[in-house]
Amino acid sequence: MVAGGSEGGSGSRGKGHGWKKERKGREVRGWVPRGEVIVECVGVLTHLTTASLAEDRFGVVQRDIPRILEALVAFLVAIEDAQAQLRAPPVKSNTNTNAAGSGNGRQQQEMPADERALIGVLETVEDALGVAREKDGEKGEGKGPVDAEEQADLAEARAVLGEVGDALTDGLSHITRTFGDKLRAFRFAPRTAARLGALWSLRRIYICNNIHSCYCSRIIGVGWGDGGRGNGKG
Repeated sequence: MVAGGSEGGSGSRGKGHGWKKERKGREVRGWVPRGEVIVECVGVLTHLTTASLAEDRFGVVQRDIPRILEALVAFLVAIEDAQAQLRAPPVKSNTNTNAAGSGNGRQQQEMPADERALIGVLETVEDALGVAREKDGEKGEGKGPVDAEEQADLAEARAVLGEVGDALTDGLSHITRTFGDKLRAFRFAPRTAARLGALWSLRRIYICNNIHSCYCSRIIGVGWGDGGRGNGKG
């Protein structure tokens, strides 16, 4: 009975290894669901915000410009953090292994000696197979359908994150160029002010934070564009 159970267990382990292991690509793909819709929403929000400069006579929309920019900046920072996680090499953690080992230690001590020896042999074989898979992966050989699907999920996630990040960057840049020096009339959070100053080369921008102390960012570069003052001249 022990032999039959071990054969079935080892067979199920070998076949179930792929679907049981954590799928990073599948998880990342759910970070930004409906990426196309998000890109369209960012474009619409950018268009409405920039159009308000000429069409919003009473400044109803313009009162929300600080919140719009802060939301776009926060979203862009989150996208960049996600992209950084994808670029970082995977870190192998032994937490689950150690926890399982400590939890099952008492049970194994209560087992007969022959069963403990059999479990030890199976664990040794499984570890050896894992090392062999890692070596095959480093050589670019022996990648199964699970690995291929994982890479496809990660590639799709990178593409979606890139599209959303580009849309956010373009939207923030367009709004800033359109309003130009007029943004000095608004108060922004320090993180938003610093982010705006770091993203684009502007002629001059002074931004005050929410506690009425001036948080200034002055960058010498290109002009403000059509919506700004001086159009980059002088």
